[in-house]
Amino acid sequence: SPDSSDLLKNAWLSGFIDGDGSFDIRVSLVKNGALKDRVAARFRLEQSQVDFKSQMSYFELFSLISKSLLVKLALSKHNENKEYFLIKLSSQKARANLVDYLDNYPLFSSKLLNYKCWRECHSLRNKNEHLTEKGKNTALFLKSKILLP
Repeated sequence: SPDSSDLLKNAWLSGFIDGDGSFDIRVSLVKNGALKDRVAARFRLEQSQVDFKSQMSYFELFSLISKSLLVKLALSKHNENKEYFLIKLSSQKARANLVDYLDNYPLFSSKLLNYKCWRECHSLRNKNEHLTEKGKNTALFLKSKILLP
């Protein structure tokens, strides 16, 4: 039978994030090259709505993940308008929740390096250091270290 334990109390979600999650840092620039005050640390977890082999829906699972991560379940469309479940978070509360979880149940793939950069950007935002010139430049540096899939 499916595991019904709290997702944030075991490492299963960490493994799922290792496979399908992504960490992103965004730093907005204005036209003259100056850095704006916009620095974002974002996380996404996206999956087809239905398992290819079993044809079972992932709705319950993604609803549980979104609830555990304190965000709403969303949909995205791409690949010939195919719909996917999407969990995205960028708010301070949701980021902090994910940090607490991943610090207890760490990632093991190269995604761990992306997470460390993302977590540092999250920390910059929590301390409002992303509003300083030094903080914006740090965020740009962290963004440059994120490995693309």
